[in-house]
Amino acid sequence: MNSSSHKVETDALELEREWAEARLQAGLDPRTFEGTRTPTPKAVVAPFSPVLLLYSGFFLGPWVTLTVALLARGRRFVLREILIMVGLCGVAWCLIQGSMALSDTWSLFHMQLWRSALNFALGLALLAALRHWSPTPMVHTRNTYVNTLALAVFILAIYFNWRSSVLLVWLGR
Repeated sequence: MNSSSHKVETDALELEREWAEARLQAGLDPRTFEGTRTPTPKAVVAPFSPVLLLYSGFFLGPWVTLTVALLARGRRFVLREILIMVGLCGVAWCLIQGSMALSDTWSLFHMQLWRSALNFALGLALLAALRHWSPTPMVHTRNTYVNTLALAVFILAIYFNWRSSVLLVWLGR
C-alpha cells in the first residue's frame, strides 16, 4: 500500500516536471501561471437605469417591459435569453388577459391591483435575469440618468395619450 502511494507521488512529480520542460521549450515563463485568475470585466456604461423595468409595466404592461428589457440589454443577446424573456412576458400577459374573466366577481380596484402586482413581479424577474446574464457591472453616468428620465417621460406620455381603457387592457395594463 505504501509503495502504491509512493508510485502515485512519483508519477505526479514526473508529470509536473514534463509540463515545466514543455513550458520552457515553448518560451513561457512558469511563474506567469502561478496565481493566475480571470481578469475582472470592465464596467459598461448603462444606456439607462434597468430599474425602469419595474415601472414600465405599471403604465403600459408586459410588452413594454419586454421592450425596455431588450433596450437595457443592448446588442449582447443570446437567443435563449430572448426566448425566456418573451416567455415570461407572454405568461404575464396571458394571466392578465385571463383575469378579465373575473371582472364580474372582482372590483375594478382589485383587477388593477392584480395587474399592477403581476407587472411589478415581471419587472423584478426580468431585472434579476438581466443582472444574472450580464457579468459586467453597469456604471451610471450623467447621460444614463438623462436617458432614464427621457424614457420615463416617453412612457408616461404614451400612457396619458393612449388613455383608452380597451387599449390599456389589451397591452396588459
